[in-house]
Amino acid sequence: MYGNQVKPRHNQASQCACQTHRERLLGSSPDHCQALVPAEKLTDHMSLYCPEQMLDCTVPACNQALRRKDLQGHLLSHITRLTTTVQHLSEEVVDGKKKLSAANEQVDTLAIQLRCLNDKFTDQQQ
Repeated sequence: MYGNQVKPRHNQASQCACQTHRERLLGSSPDHCQALVPAEKLTDHMSLYCPEQMLDCTVPACNQALRRKDLQGHLLSHITRLTTTVQHLSEEVVDGKKKLSAANEQVDTLAIQLRCLNDKFTDQQQ
């Protein structure tokens, strides 16, 4: 004890009142989230976990840079747009199949008509 105060617990840096000791144990980045992280884990925090870290979107042709904390929502917007696109393409495929089926029926009808005309022509020449 220091007089009426409780001695700082140096094994838990987040509770350490000694500024010099705190600076040796902790680090923070002025460009990031200001989290107090053990100095040996600061690099990992900034590169893997910091919510303020700027990241490029991983979707091809999307050149947007955004904060890690915003990435999930941004990627969700890509998924929503892709889902809508897939739905529209599926509808177009169904419509295309219907048109192809109708065209095949017309081809079959024309083939029958052509055979009939060919048979008549052959009969007339005999």
